[in-house]
Amino acid sequence: VGAGPVGLTLAAELARHGVRCRIIDRLAQPSPYCRAIGVTPRTLEVWEDMGVARVAIDAGLWIDGFRSLIAGHPPHDAVTDYSDLPYASLGLPQDATERLLTDHLRGFGVQVERGTTLTALSQTASGVTVQLARGDGTAETASFAYVVGCDGAHSAVRHALGIAFEG
Repeated sequence: VGAGPVGLTLAAELARHGVRCRIIDRLAQPSPYCRAIGVTPRTLEVWEDMGVARVAIDAGLWIDGFRSLIAGHPPHDAVTDYSDLPYASLGLPQDATERLLTDHLRGFGVQVERGTTLTALSQTASGVTVQLARGDGTAETASFAYVVGCDGAHSAVRHALGIAFEG
């Protein structure tokens, strides 16, 4: 549940390793806004194994420093040095990250089911049953071995299970 960078990465890795999966997202379209920009060196190592690092690098730019602005203080500039790592810190807007991961996932024959919301979840000894609602007004009951919540701070999965978000 959730087609952000985490959900897309998980779905792509499951598909790459031969595990059939579905991925849903409540939004009818991906967000056109940048909610995050930094991609860590470790993420790039994972993406290299997945086969998407080169595409991400070509779409981004290297971050080699930053400026901190704190009210009442002069700007503070710092340079980062990742020369001891195979990758540096990449700047890639989240909407671009989601686009390249969605394309990668599509290569495994998996499409994001957009406009689909998890409305209920019940777990049994044999699996998980979910209720899904779509933007067109249709509903579905489906059963799965597992459901993974990759749907952020306001997670429908976490709410359905009564798990608090500590922040």
